[in-house]
Amino acid sequence: MARSKGSVLIHVLVIAVITSIIAAGLLRMLLLRHTLISRAQEGSAAKKSAESAMARLVSSWNSVNIVCSNVSGSGYTCSPASTTSPGTCSCTCTSPGDATVVAALSGSLCQLTITSP
Repeated sequence: MARSKGSVLIHVLVIAVITSIIAAGLLRMLLLRHTLISRAQEGSAAKKSAESAMARLVSSWNSVNIVCSNVSGSGYTCSPASTTSPGTCSCTCTSPGDATVVAALSGSLCQLTITSP
């Protein structure tokens, strides 16, 4: 009688361990999925913010028709800054908390690059 009680106890413990391993695996998969979704959303929000900041900067440049100019409404400071039209297209523009925008010539085109903060 004592042997069968011990055998039943071993079976119950083994089943409990197997069940807990399966539950831990399922929980890990769910948490990993949540983490991946969260990271993707953070990345999308950062990209949208950077693109918005660049659009604000380009809009202010278009309003004065000078690339790399320090326009007060944009919140950006460009170095070195241009003061005459059409501008130099070789500067780095920074704004606290926003993405850094780098303007550089690429052949005959002015190429803008966004660097997230």
